[in-house]
Amino acid sequence: MNSITLFLATACLAVGVGLSMLGNIYWGAAFELIAIIIAYHRVRVRIRKKIALALVLLPLFSVASLAATSPSGTTIPPAQQIVDSNGGVWTVASNGLCYLNGQWAKCSNVQTLLFNQNNIFEGATDGTWWLWTGSGWNQLPGDPRSTPSASGTTIPSAQQIVDSNGGIWTVG
Repeated sequence: MNSITLFLATACLAVGVGLSMLGNIYWGAAFELIAIIIAYHRVRVRIRKKIALALVLLPLFSVASLAATSPSGTTIPPAQQIVDSNGGVWTVASNGLCYLNGQWAKCSNVQTLLFNQNNIFEGATDGTWWLWTGSGWNQLPGDPRSTPSASGTTIPSAQQIVDSNGGIWTVG
């Protein structure tokens, strides 16, 4: 493998792994595949085969995260981490801060971190609930796990109505 080919394979691998770590697993896998193809077709010398083997095996760690998605309904606690549908790894520190892939995700006072229907939700210690948008948090009207009220439910026969979006309606 000449130095230009080695550079191209290494660059594609670095871009692919970087994209995968940022949550863009599909583009990441595409760049990693390009690195594999370059390495496989250009390897001629034994020492270079070891480099190529590393280039071939390393992307498997990114692709493995696809299969490791946490089940819907997983919460921290009791789980130690949540793997979202983009392969992002969520954790909550003992001080109540939450992290996505080791980077602070702009949340604090976390009581519960919930992965539900391919979304990440934060239940704060003050009782509020928040939805992760990919770059920040939007407040929700209540616990996203609330079961919607039956069609035709009315107030005052019920204390509240929960709509299909998790919104809680009361008269007061």
